[in-house]
Amino acid sequence: MYKMEKGDDGQYFKDEDQTIKVRCDYIVSAFGSHVGSEETIKALAPLKLTEVALASFHPKTGQAKDAPWVFCGGDIAGSSLTVEAVNDGKTASWHLHKYIQELHGLTVPAKPNLPNFFTPVDLVDISVDYGGLKVK
Repeated sequence: MYKMEKGDDGQYFKDEDQTIKVRCDYIVSAFGSHVGSEETIKALAPLKLTEVALASFHPKTGQAKDAPWVFCGGDIAGSSLTVEAVNDGKTASWHLHKYIQELHGLTVPAKPNLPNFFTPVDLVDISVDYGGLKVK
């Protein structure tokens, strides 16, 4: 992998001083992109887009119909809010994990089991008493 830098002329170039090698079986690339140009659409091949520049995918998994190793979310899935895009990422990550595991004959539960994220702020009691009722 290498870092790309943008030159003064606006062109990108490979920074030879920032190159690393990683031994791995899979690389998961996650990126955001506005799908407004023919160049971007060609770069997404074999992923096919609908007439309104959205990926054709299974809504429950985010898995692309044309490229089963691609999982979609965010703008390309039609999510317009950041919170929706984050949820798309969580959904897609679970199904990508399931997809890769099953490629190797491993079974994964049908029900997603994503790790819980817990920090000390979760211990703060933000409930309120209103009219004699405690609202959590």
